[in-house]
Amino acid sequence: MSWKKTGWIVGAASAVAAVVAFAANVTTVAGWFGVGPEGDGGGESPATSVAAKYVADCEADGYSREQCERSRDLDPSSAWTGELYEDEEPEPTGGGETSEDPGPSEYDVYLEECQYFGYTQDECATSWDSDPGTTWTGQLYPLSEQDAYMLDCQNAGYAWEDCDTSWRNDPSNVWTGQLYGPSEQEVYLEDCQNAGYNQDACDTSWYNDPGNVWTGQLY
Repeated sequence: MSWKKTGWIVGAASAVAAVVAFAANVTTVAGWFGVGPEGDGGGESPATSVAAKYVADCEADGYSREQCERSRDLDPSSAWTGELYEDEEPEPTGGGETSEDPGPSEYDVYLEECQYFGYTQDECATSWDSDPGTTWTGQLYPLSEQDAYMLDCQNAGYAWEDCDTSWRNDPSNVWTGQLYGPSEQEVYLEDCQNAGYNQDACDTSWYNDPGNVWTGQLY
């Protein structure tokens, strides 16, 4: 074999060795950046690797993959900081506030249910005023002691003023038919009879006298 042919073979072998060495160096450098067969990225770009790490770190804190991926897209930082970014609640749309029908009042409901039990509207209204609650329980509450006393007294034929005086002077709080405290009529009749006139004459004078006080003049 001539020296020319031998030199050509040696030169070709050296060229092949140089190409192989270059390819090995490229593969190694690619591995440093996380790409290629020697890298951890399995062929992913550096940006993809950072995004995947964000999601992985986020999931490690207990969030779902969907939450983490959405947070990654919204987070101004490229690395997971422990703060989950989420979409803001959408503003309500429409024609403004809608007015709702408040429905019947507690008073109206109370009276309706009370009357359903057979009581009159006046009885139910009185019960509403006396009831410590605002819900009908089936119990009709009575008038106050003073109102009940005044009503019974006036039903007996006495004037409101006389009944009011009797309420304030009666040792009990229940009307018994006895008017307490002298009424103007009782005082008049007593003074008239003390003047020597009989009860009938004094009664007639009481009804005809323009005043309510006995003056000694029989009318």
